[in-house]
Parts: sequence; structure tokens; C-alpha cells
Amino acid sequence: MNKSEFLNKMSVRWVIALKEEAKVILDYYEMALVNKKTLYPIYKNIEETHWLILSGIGRHNSAAATSYLYTISNASKWTSWINIGIAGSGKGDYGNIYLVDKIFNQNSFITYPATMPKSNLPKMSLLTTDIPITDYSSKELIDITKNLLIFDYKLA
Repeated sequence: MNKSEFLNKMSVRWVIALKEEAKVILDYYEMALVNKKTLYPIYKNIEETHWLILSGIGRHNSAAATSYLYTISNASKWTSWINIGIAGSGKGDYGNIYLVDKIFNQNSFITYPATMPKSNLPKMSLLTTDIPITDYSSKELIDITKNLLIFDYKLA
């Protein structure tokens, strides 16, 4: 496949819990609601290269919404998947964007290393927990909404 064919097949699927978190992306890519009668609100741009689903809070909602979007949007093996949201931080500055390169689950003590593309974004690890934490000064990023969604897609 040449570079032009590859770029034509590239697309992004966004999985975001809340509309407030998605607003900038929806506006930037000029996405419109696909259909009001879907299980989850789904948006896409006119070129159908960017699709976004509002999953609601929680790892089960996120997983179900991702599967649903995969089916509805005809995602290819070249599709990039991005889960973006707001997390607490004891080390970062408010409003900054970080690339999560490792995810720790507090309850299961499982660590998920991630394979990431090259990026100039600063990297931080993410701790997920089912209960609120009041002191997170020693943590990098914390997600206290029970969100934990890991994908390990193999590009073949």
C-alpha cells in the first residue's frame, strides 16, 4: 500500500464519556449527530474519517460503546482509537494534555503497559480506582470514575 492509499484509509474513533469533554473535538472536526435513534450518541465528520461516541461514565459503558461504534462505523484495521477524558493529577498542571503510557488498577494491582506512537506530548501513568482518593499528591494521573478500557489491537 502506498502512502496516499494509507492516508485515505486512516481514520480515528473517539470514545469519550461526557459531551462536555467532547465539545472541542466535536467543534474542531465539525462533527454532526449521526442519528438520534442509536444506543449511544454518535457523531461523525462529513468525510467520515472521525467518529465520536459518548459512552457515559464507567468502564462497562465505555467497553459497550466502543464495540457499538466499531460495528456502526465500519472501522478498519488502520483505525486509531482514542479515549480521552478528565483525570485528577498530583503532578501535572490544570488543563494540560498528557499521553498515558502505563495504567495501574488499584483494586486488582494489574498494570497495563501501552505501546504508543511517537508523540511530543508529555507522558504520565494513570491510576484507576473505584473509590475516591483525597490525597493524590504522589500520583501522576488518577481516574476515579471506574473507567478502565484497554485495547490491544494488532495491526496486520
